[in-house]
Amino acid sequence: MPGTDPVETGTSTVPLHRLPLRTRGRVAAVKADGPVRRRLLDLGFVPGTVVEPVRRSPFGEPTAYRVRGSLMALRNEHAGSILVEPLLQARRVWRRPDTQTKKDRAGGGAREEGQEKADVRGRNLLRG
Repeated sequence: MPGTDPVETGTSTVPLHRLPLRTRGRVAAVKADGPVRRRLLDLGFVPGTVVEPVRRSPFGEPTAYRVRGSLMALRNEHAGSILVEPLLQARRVWRRPDTQTKKDRAGGGAREEGQEKADVRGRNLLRG
């Protein structure tokens, strides 16, 4: 996500399905063989990629993972063959940059001295 870079906590690796929800991890290795390995690599689970478990189904599998901006679901047997290094997330407060209050959108917010009120098209309504 913008504005935060994950910080490594150590070199210990865990299987991807053991990573807690909303905790990022960096893929260290893919231990699967054959077509399963090829499919996992094609989906973006390549060493060095940051992965985040987002949601688990009510019975524990499959789990949805965010990988390179996409959301993918994997069963535990496949996620267990992906080893990740857990990452520590820097604490941040994020607000969507386009979020405005109704008052701000209407132009009724506080203005600095000498600032003119303008309508939506940018024309001056009040001069002076």
